[in-house]
Amino acid sequence: MRYAYVGDTGSQFPPQSQGNLHVVDVAAGTDRIVLKGGPWTSQASGVWGIIRYSPDGIYLQKEAAASEGNWGVWLVDPLTGAMRQIVPDSIRNTSFGSGAAWTGNSTDVLSSSGVYRIDPSTGDRVLWFSKPNPWLWYAGSDASGKPLIQWIQQAPAPSELWILAGPSQGSLLYSGPQEAIPFPGSYAVDSHGVWSGSASTRGAFWLLTTDDKLVKMSDTWVEVLGTCQ
Repeated sequence: MRYAYVGDTGSQFPPQSQGNLHVVDVAAGTDRIVLKGGPWTSQASGVWGIIRYSPDGIYLQKEAAASEGNWGVWLVDPLTGAMRQIVPDSIRNTSFGSGAAWTGNSTDVLSSSGVYRIDPSTGDRVLWFSKPNPWLWYAGSDASGKPLIQWIQQAPAPSELWILAGPSQGSLLYSGPQEAIPFPGSYAVDSHGVWSGSASTRGAFWLLTTDDKLVKMSDTWVEVLGTCQ
C-alpha cells in the first residue's frame, strides 16, 4: 500500500515552507520526498494540498488561508516527481469525484451559479449544470458514480439536490429547507445505496437508493462517518 502526504518544515509556526510531497510505501517501509516545497512568501502563494492518490498519479492543488479557497490542479508522478499542470490557476475551488474534476464559474465558491466538469486527463471544461442564482456546487456521487449537485438558497426559498446524467440532464431529488438537504460532505456507500446526514442538526438521515430514489430514514440528525470494514 502507498499513500502520500504533505509536510511542513516543522521548525517554525506558522510554517515557512509550502511543504514537501512525501510518498510512503508501507510494505517497503520507505518515506520518499518526490516534490520539494517552496517558501511561503505571502498568503496568495498558498500551500500544496493533496486532492487524491489515483492510478494516474497524485493530484495536487494550491490551498490558501481565509476565503481565497484553492486553485489549479497538478498531476505528479509518485515515482519520479514529474509534475504537469492540468487545470490553470484561474480555475478555483476544484472538487474530485464521479470520474472527473468539478468547479464553478466564479473564483468565490459562494458566488458560483454554474458547475463545470473537467476531464482530468485533458483539462477540457464543459458546463454541466446552472441556476439563475449562486450557491451551486458539486456535492458527491450516487452509488453508480453519477454527480450530485447542491443548490443552497436562503429561506423561504427551497434548497435543492440534483442528480446529473450528463450536461443539462438533471433530475431533482430534493427541494426543501436548507438545514435538511442531504450530502453535507460525508457519506457512506454500501449495497443499499448512499447514506447521508444533513447540513444541520435540525436535519434528517437519508438513503439514496441504488435506483436513485431519495428516502428519508428518520428525522433524527446523524453524521455519517463511513462504512465498516
